Amino acid sequence: MQYENIAYLLGAYFHQDWFYDHQNSDEVILYFLDRESSDRCSALRQEIIGLLSNPEEILQEFIAEHNGYYEPAADELTIREWFENILAALSSRVK
Repeated sequence: MQYENIAYLLGAYFHQDWFYDHQNSDEVILYFLDRESSDRCSALRQEIIGLLSNPEEILQEFIAEHNGYYEPAADELTIREWFENILAALSSRVK
């Protein structure tokens, strides 16, 4: 799978009940960063960099197609902006 770590993030952390455990998506990302290995975080960072360099892949259905239950528009973000925010959080912790 081309986006194995993105699918892991979405399926394991942005599952259908994620909003019962966290108030917002930023909390989920911080929770992910606290729980996952630096190798996993680094691999996710690389996948997001790759995804952002291929804008034709960032379609509206991308999150759902990769096992996620989050809608960036609910937070007034595009999917691209949301992934850019995740990348910024990852970049602050992982090199």
